[in-house]
Amino acid sequence: MSNEANIREFAINTSVESDLYGLHSMVWSCFDPDEKERPFLFRFEKIGDMGFVHVRSTVKPARVPETMLAEPSFSLREGQRLRFDIRAVPVKRTTDDKRRETPLRGKAILDWFMEKAKTRGFDPIYETLRFQNRPTRFQKGESMLTVNDTVISGQLIVTDPQTFCREALAKGIGRYKSFGFGMLRCWE
Repeated sequence: MSNEANIREFAINTSVESDLYGLHSMVWSCFDPDEKERPFLFRFEKIGDMGFVHVRSTVKPARVPETMLAEPSFSLREGQRLRFDIRAVPVKRTTDDKRRETPLRGKAILDWFMEKAKTRGFDPIYETLRFQNRPTRFQKGESMLTVNDTVISGQLIVTDPQTFCREALAKGIGRYKSFGFGMLRCWE
């Protein structure tokens, strides 16, 4: 990948499915404690009894062996068609109270994703888009939250490789990135 954002990826094996906050803490512990902002996106996957956390960062982790780090293995170019998936929480914030969120359902999920893509250097190919969702509960501070955990998959066309790398791949899409949502995964 043309790596303008200096993206690194690694995976952490875990035999236990921790809560989302616990996973976030585990990933955060791989980085220098002096980092001021969360320098990573992550996504938890479970296959049978084994789990792993896929991590993407623009900052080199302090506590991960160099042999575990990898750069994405394809080059980006304008007009390139890629397959993708993303685990996201599609919500609409109300204009009067930015803290109030309405979970999106049905076609509104795909419309939300199409809108998010406009400023992130890619165009999703609408007729290829699919989604599955389920409620997921997790602790956030003192509150227990339930979100509409949605996996969107399909194909996209890269319209601006630098913006795509910087805004979509490095920063992610949507809310709740600290809890393992928002990481766009792509492959040829």
